[in-house]
Amino acid sequence: MNRFTNYRDAFPNARLNRSENGVLEVVLHTEGGPLIFNGHTHEQFVDLFHVIGDDRDNRVIILTGSGNSFMESLANDGI
Repeated sequence: MNRFTNYRDAFPNARLNRSENGVLEVVLHTEGGPLIFNGHTHEQFVDLFHVIGDDRDNRVIILTGSGNSFMESLANDGI
């Protein structure tokens, strides 16, 4: 088992897919729609990016979102 299979499904707000040549696609989302950014997702992404960075099989990372916008704030505060 490689490292990727250990963390691929460990982050509920990130859908991860990696090609055989090391291109990792990270789709940030909340329940399949746009990411709602809050303290919990912020902490989750700190851990996610540490794990991604520690995996030397990741050669290129494509960071994207799901839904009609890349990210939304929890409260409608103009962010």
